Amino acid sequence: MTIETNDIKRAVQLVNTTAKADERVGRIIGNPGTGKTTITKYLEREMGAVRVAPWKDISAKALLQLVCRGIGIHVGMLSKDNLILRLSEFLRGQNMVVVIDECNHLNWKHLELLRYLSDECEATLILSGTKLFEEQFTCGRSSIYLEQLTGRIGTKQLALSPMNVKEIAGYVLKPNFNHEISKELAKHFYQYTQRGNWRIANALVVQCARIVREGELSELTEEVISTAASTLGSIK
Repeated sequence: MTIETNDIKRAVQLVNTTAKADERVGRIIGNPGTGKTTITKYLEREMGAVRVAPWKDISAKALLQLVCRGIGIHVGMLSKDNLILRLSEFLRGQNMVVVIDECNHLNWKHLELLRYLSDECEATLILSGTKLFEEQFTCGRSSIYLEQLTGRIGTKQLALSPMNVKEIAGYVLKPNFNHEISKELAKHFYQYTQRGNWRIANALVVQCARIVREGELSELTEEVISTAASTLGSIK
């Protein structure tokens, strides 16, 4: 079960806002470990979005195949052009949301295809990645495609940030431990999470829960947190 954090609620709002806009392209941006993949999987599971996670050096055709398979379109041996035609036929009027996780792996050819899905096929497109995504489009011919993309995105962006102590207590600790979480305990946990990194916090809480369970302890303590952190290596 995924806890509905403020960022997840804001992501749902972003999707709804983008779907109603004239230019249906939105963006989720955040540093590694801030919960981007957790959010995109939530959008897939709870909102019926088609989630695509491209890899480094993926071809344009392979990207289209992933989108087709996510929707449920049989791709067979279709060419890239025929894949686009099939998507165009299927997507129009469907109010489909397509979420691209790890969009840092995209190049300008991918952007042109995705722009077509949004502009001509009436799909709502959400791109999720880090700021590194923009760096490959900052000069030469490719900068034009970044300008076109950012123009379509406009203000439809969600910038993720690390969790604070209160969010650590509410979204990470309380759902996993059936007792009151003091501010001091949350602060102690927080210091091992690289200032609220979502990925590290979730890895740490799993270790804490294991130690509490195996030790048949009644509650989480600072000692348990420190021991759990030591099993994950030096993550302060």
